[in-house]
Amino acid sequence: MNKRTKRNLMGMAVYFLIAVLFGGGFGLLALIVHEDNDRCHYYNGEWNRGDVARGCLAVALAVAVRHIFCLNSLNW
Repeated sequence: MNKRTKRNLMGMAVYFLIAVLFGGGFGLLALIVHEDNDRCHYYNGEWNRGDVARGCLAVALAVAVRHIFCLNSLNW
């Protein structure tokens, strides 16, 4: 696995954990702030659509996991 793939997976894991722990809104906020910083400093003002798509996917999965945990905790 190359360095770029590892960084992409680590970024997805971070957004996933933030969204599970604090909610989807905070996960998206972290994604937007980080990717906007990358856009300004590394991508010459262009949004990296791949990074944004991977981050949104991670947040969406985290929201689904959080929803399932909340449903299961109500049944106790």
